[in-house]
Amino acid sequence: MTVSILSLAVALAAPPPNVVAARPASDGVANSFANRMAQLVPLIREKHPKTVTRAELVAAGVAGLFRAIGRPVPAEFQNLKDNGLDVRETFRQARRMAGNADELAGLRDFIHGTNGFAKVLDPSCVLTLAHNGPFSMSEQELLGGFELDGIRPVEWLVYRIETGPDSGWRTAPPIAFPWTVKSVAPGLAAAAADLRPGDEIVAVDGARLRADTAAKILPPFLVPLIGQSSASVGMAAGRKIDFLVRREGNERRLALDIPKLGVDAIPRESVFGFSRRADGDWNYFPNATDRIAYLRLSSFDNDTPTNLARALNEIAKENPAGLLLDLRWSPGGSLQSGGRTASPFFRDDQSIAKVTWRDPSRSGETLPRLPQGSVEELWQTLPLAVLINAETFGGGETIAGAVKDHRRGPVIGQRTSGRGLFYTSVDIDVSGLRYRITSGKIDYPSGRNRHRHENLGPLDDWGVRPDPGYEIPTTADFSKKLRDWHDRQTIRPAGETSALALDDPLFDSQRTMALRMLEESIAKKRKK
Repeated sequence: MTVSILSLAVALAAPPPNVVAARPASDGVANSFANRMAQLVPLIREKHPKTVTRAELVAAGVAGLFRAIGRPVPAEFQNLKDNGLDVRETFRQARRMAGNADELAGLRDFIHGTNGFAKVLDPSCVLTLAHNGPFSMSEQELLGGFELDGIRPVEWLVYRIETGPDSGWRTAPPIAFPWTVKSVAPGLAAAAADLRPGDEIVAVDGARLRADTAAKILPPFLVPLIGQSSASVGMAAGRKIDFLVRREGNERRLALDIPKLGVDAIPRESVFGFSRRADGDWNYFPNATDRIAYLRLSSFDNDTPTNLARALNEIAKENPAGLLLDLRWSPGGSLQSGGRTASPFFRDDQSIAKVTWRDPSRSGETLPRLPQGSVEELWQTLPLAVLINAETFGGGETIAGAVKDHRRGPVIGQRTSGRGLFYTSVDIDVSGLRYRITSGKIDYPSGRNRHRHENLGPLDDWGVRPDPGYEIPTTADFSKKLRDWHDRQTIRPAGETSALALDDPLFDSQRTMALRMLEESIAKKRKK
C-alpha cells in the first residue's frame, strides 16, 4: 500500500508530457519559418479591411504553431506589444522553442502558423494552391471533375508542394482508404462517365488501388501548379481512363474521357432547370399551365453569366409568367461573376450591392455588369422570387439582397449564411502556394450590413432573411438530403433512366412551396 501511494504521489507531481521542453529546432528551420511568416505581416496589414496590429498577427501565428503540437503558448509570446516588437526574431524564437515535432516538419510549421492568422482575421484567410489556370473549383478537385473523400487539408498542401513531381511522387497521397468519391462536377468527364458520389475506386487503367500503388495512380489526375515541374502531373488530360468502381456491393467499369486541356476544355454547368431532357438540355417549366420558370444556380464562376443569359433567352421564348431563382447551396464565387450574373434582373440605375475596398484607390468601384441585352426589360419587370437557405453564400446572397432592397419579389426559405467579405490572393516565396487575404466587404445596395461578424448574434442584422410570411422551416438533415438529391439529378448523364428522388418533384417540398408562394404573389398583383 505504501509503495502504491508513493508511486501515485510521484505521478501527480510529475509535469504533464506536453510541457516537457522539446529539443530546439535548428537555426535553419527557425530562420526559414520566420522569413516566410514575417513577409505576410505587412501584406495582411495593407490589404485586410479590418485593422490589425503587428503584435496581434504575430501572437496569432505563434499560437497556431503551438496549437498544432498540443502545447500551450509560452509566456514570453503572450501579451505582445507593437512597441519594440521584432517580428522576424519573435517568429524565429517561437519556432526554435516549438522543436522538431512531426506535425511541424517541412512546410507544416508555415501552414499551421498562417492558419493561426485566421483567428484575428477571418476563417477564409488561408494558404491556397496556385493552380496553373482556373482548372478546378476546389483545391482537391481532380482532372475530370471529381473529388475524393478523406483528404486532410494541411497534409494535402504539403503533399502537393513537398512531395511533387521533383520528388518522383514517392509518397502515398494523404487520402483515407478506400478511395471514395466525395463529389462530381456536373457537365464534366466524371459525370459523363456516370461516376457518382459514394463510388469506391478499385482500379485505374487495370492497376489495383493499394497503399503501394496509390503514389503512382493519383499524379496524372492532379491539376498542375504554377512554378512546378509538370512531369507526370496532369497526364490524364487527353486520355480515356478506365475506372473500376464498387457501387452498392457490385463492381462496374467506367471510362472517363478527359479533354486534352483538362476540365477547362468544357464549360462546367452551373445553371440548371427543373428536369433534364433526353438531349441533355434542361426543361425550365415545372408546370406548362402556370408558365412559371425555374432556375437553380450552383455557383458563380466565369461561365455562369453566359450560361444564365443563354437559359434566360430560352425561357423568354416561352412567354413566362414568372421566375423562381433557386439560390440554395450556392457556394459563392468571384466578385465579378456575382455582379454579371445578377445584372439581367436590375436596371442600370439600380445598384446590385455596396462594395467597400480596403484599398482606398478602389473606392467608388461598383460590381461589373453585363451589357443590356434584348430581353433585359422582361427580366427587370417579370414577377421574380428567390429561394435561399443557410448554405446560400457570396453571389447568391448578393442577388437575394438586391431583390430584397429593390423589392423585386419575395425572398423565400431560410436565412442565409452571412458571408459579406471578398478576397485577393497574393504571391509568396513558396512555389505553388498563395495566401488569400480578405480585401473588402460587400453589403446590401442600401448599405445594410450583410456579413456575420463574430460579435453578432442571431437577433442582429446580417445575412438575408426571408420576407415575413415566406419563411420555410427545415432541418440540417433534410437540407443535406435535398442537396444530395439535386446533385445526383444534375450529374445524371443525358438519357440515363435510373430512378431518382427528384423524378417526383414533390420530394423537394421547399421548392414546391416556393412555387406556390410565387403563384400567389402573382395572383395578388393581378387583382390590384
